[in-house]
Amino acid sequence: MTMTQPHYHGTELWNENLDIATRVEWLLGELTLDEKAVLIAADTPAIDRLGIRPYSMGHAGSPIAQPISMAATWDPALVQLAGTATGEHIRRGFHAGDVIRAADNGDGNAASPHDTTPLSGLTCDIAVSPAFDPRWEGVEYSFGEDPLLCGVMASVYIAGAQGTPISDNAGYRFDNVNTVAKFGDFSVDDPLRVCGALAAFFLGEGCGTPEDITVDARNRREYFLEPFRRGIITGNASAVETASSVVNGTPERFDPRLAELVHDSYGIHGHVVSDEHAVAQAVVDGRTPEEAVAAMLCSGVDAVRDDPAVVERAVHDALDRGLLAEADLDVAIGHTFATKIRLGLFDARPINPYQWKQGRPGTMDPVDPTATAERLEAEQLVLLKNNGLLPLPIDGHRTLGVVGPESFIAGVKKAVDQCAGAVVGSDIDVVGESDRSRAVDLALDVDTVAVVCRRAQPDVANPRTIAFPDDERRLLQDILQVNSRVIVVLLTERPVCIDWEKAAIPAILTTAALGSASEGRTSAAALERTGRTVGRALVGDVNPAGRLPMTWYGPGGSVGSGLVPAGIVRDRASEPRGVDGPLDDDGDLYYDKVPDEDDFDIIGTGRTYQWCRGPVLFPFGHGLSYTTFDVELAAPLNGGRRLDTTIDHSVLVNLRVTNTGARTGDDVLQVYVRYPRELGGGANEEVKPVRRLIGFERLNGLKPGENFRVQMRIPLENLRMYDVRKEGFRIPYGTYQLEVGSSSADIRLSLPMQVRGEKPATRPVHEWIAIDHWDEMSGAALVPSRPLMGQEPGRACAAVLEPGAAEARLTFRGFESTKEGRRLRVAGERRRTDDGRTPIHVEVGANVIVADGDGAFPLPPYTTALDIVLTGPAKISGLRVD
Repeated sequence: MTMTQPHYHGTELWNENLDIATRVEWLLGELTLDEKAVLIAADTPAIDRLGIRPYSMGHAGSPIAQPISMAATWDPALVQLAGTATGEHIRRGFHAGDVIRAADNGDGNAASPHDTTPLSGLTCDIAVSPAFDPRWEGVEYSFGEDPLLCGVMASVYIAGAQGTPISDNAGYRFDNVNTVAKFGDFSVDDPLRVCGALAAFFLGEGCGTPEDITVDARNRREYFLEPFRRGIITGNASAVETASSVVNGTPERFDPRLAELVHDSYGIHGHVVSDEHAVAQAVVDGRTPEEAVAAMLCSGVDAVRDDPAVVERAVHDALDRGLLAEADLDVAIGHTFATKIRLGLFDARPINPYQWKQGRPGTMDPVDPTATAERLEAEQLVLLKNNGLLPLPIDGHRTLGVVGPESFIAGVKKAVDQCAGAVVGSDIDVVGESDRSRAVDLALDVDTVAVVCRRAQPDVANPRTIAFPDDERRLLQDILQVNSRVIVVLLTERPVCIDWEKAAIPAILTTAALGSASEGRTSAAALERTGRTVGRALVGDVNPAGRLPMTWYGPGGSVGSGLVPAGIVRDRASEPRGVDGPLDDDGDLYYDKVPDEDDFDIIGTGRTYQWCRGPVLFPFGHGLSYTTFDVELAAPLNGGRRLDTTIDHSVLVNLRVTNTGARTGDDVLQVYVRYPRELGGGANEEVKPVRRLIGFERLNGLKPGENFRVQMRIPLENLRMYDVRKEGFRIPYGTYQLEVGSSSADIRLSLPMQVRGEKPATRPVHEWIAIDHWDEMSGAALVPSRPLMGQEPGRACAAVLEPGAAEARLTFRGFESTKEGRRLRVAGERRRTDDGRTPIHVEVGANVIVADGDGAFPLPPYTTALDIVLTGPAKISGLRVD
């Protein structure tokens, strides 16, 4: 029987032969103003006459593994497979819902647009904010502490989930990786399997959610925004979700930089959706619903996550008050419907290759999710320490005791069933006196004992700690007294301070693969699967090759208590002048100072491997193997030619890697750079990281004696840094050290690399300098402000005295040596304190300068650097030298 096609299939919206822009333009011309108002919410109802069905843009599927676990593989090809498996799972679930509805309708066809229940969305989101502090909750939702690693992993995961190509126009090019989605030219009309969304723009999961955050220009652009830029430009993400964070006094959903960066600079082909309960939260903060919705749309948000009825009413009220125009609605709806059309939701003939027909898959290239999850489990295992105890010998006379959860022990037993050695388990999860006694008795009866420590997770009462639990440490100490062959297996998603364990325990393995968010990370199934993988590693069936995506700090217990440095922190602004301290390898001072976990000044507080100059327990990128590798240069760097950023776009690195050990294994090549000392910089030179990751590649399955030639083409843009004097990015001029290592602290090969880049800029004269473009700061917070002359409103902010601080010091370097009569002006608000003192003064060296009658500060000749010091009620948005 011939089915009658719905009338709307003849419209331009449903004509799959037209480009998306034409289809969207037709839709905007057909929609009434009332219909447009209901389409601003993330959860939208049916519009029957156009065939628009209910849909939810705010519901996202869970990944098959946590991001921190995927990052530990350092294997982009595998992470891309994980994205593909997750995208296929979400698409199957979406169409399974359609099949159920069709059965309910009784006609065997797709569900009617009259169905008012929103369809579960086709969204696959992933958090990409770097996790710079191990004390934060949500570390497991991040790809680690490095912006390149986060950006690359997010890009390949999103590309895999969406089924779209990885763009070759930015980011890191994996020349030797057999990726699922190929590199190629991206098209705005490319079909989507799911909508890949970058979650929590730009500070969210992995960074915690303090009430208000101060972030300066350099940290924002160089560190926090970089993974999002890569995810959009390289991974072609089709959506961004705002974070609930408040940055420099502005909630991220209202930040005008959303439109400036996401839509304009990064050029997303898709939409921006707000965080949950966005209107309700704004009302709590003092805005009316219509003011909140209007501010979001004007800032670049396209879909608002809140009660649809509240959003619809707010849109009408905003239109009535003149806060919004219909054109603003058109922009937002155009973005969201471009995504929906690419998903195949409006094709009269289902041509989307990921579309299902009556419950049957379309032309997909399916990925086995179980096999992918098992491979992720194996590749992310990190061998932290091994004095030769592992892998365990396989014979009929050895016994292995396992102290840990029953499900984990069952997994270990399954893994070694084929081995002649026996596994004896002791189900000890919550450690008490009787439990320790049982564990010690077990250790006496076996040759080797493996102790599973899964309580090295955030303490419920004190989550902001990296301390190893005291009771688990006592257990290990008791066992070590009766059996020296002890293996510790850490089940942890974050760095843990295991200084005693590192010194005393012969072998330590760590795994972050504790199951997906959907199955529960402590479920019996997840523990058994992890136990099976760890068991294979214990007997050598799996050769660990995971690498740490975060630095492990120590020694001691709680970073937040002030007892233990979270790395050795450089804090020049608060260093006592003339006080000597220990020197790092560059001859710079470093001090034992613990940064506040709510301090987001990564550079100033010396956090992550890039800026930490003191000793750590295990460096970023660390991970051992049961075999050894040799790395050598296979051809002159870049053909022996100096790089010129005006004509060159990448550096060519040819390496030869040889497995010099007795076992097959994987190696992870990590390429870092050390920046040049710039001529003429001196004391005014911009601070540069210790080293920075610019490329990496995992080589799988190198056999003993096998050598492999690797060609890495690394974009020069990976060298760029944000120059606060220029107020933009540049690649520094000079001789770099290009380093190839097995971690950020274990460098195997170091080569000079000359780059004709951009020389350092000097700060402008007669132009306003935004206050957040300081070189260093202490004691200040940033709040919203009126823009400076010529400054875009979205970039405006002002420095104030941080609550509880006696003074705030903002250091600005890099001025051209001043002439006689130069004066410094500051923009903002200031009033005298109750005792009549002015709340601002300027320091140039030993000179303390107060304002003259015009409110300006006379500068001595030859000034190249100065400090603005706040000691009371003042609000400073900028400075200018005249």
